[in-house]
Amino acid sequence: MIRTTVKTQGMMSALCEKLMKEAICRSIPQARNITSSHHRNTTAFMTRFAVEPEEVIRIIEDTGYRFISISYEPCRQKGLFGLFGLF
Repeated sequence: MIRTTVKTQGMMSALCEKLMKEAICRSIPQARNITSSHHRNTTAFMTRFAVEPEEVIRIIEDTGYRFISISYEPCRQKGLFGLFGLF
């Protein structure tokens, strides 16, 4: 699993967090564990394979926020599903 963390500018409230999570969910159907924080101006999600940065930038900018940076880190899914490599 790959954890993608996107730094943005412009999120101001919980509604912004919700909009960002919905945009990721709609545009990247394989994304799991989507979290977003307007306090830190970050959105993070997990996918089986790395998502192209251009795709993430397009999603962020189409939602109305400014893209700052993106980072990827390999991680292991915890719990029963991770144990069997199901997700």
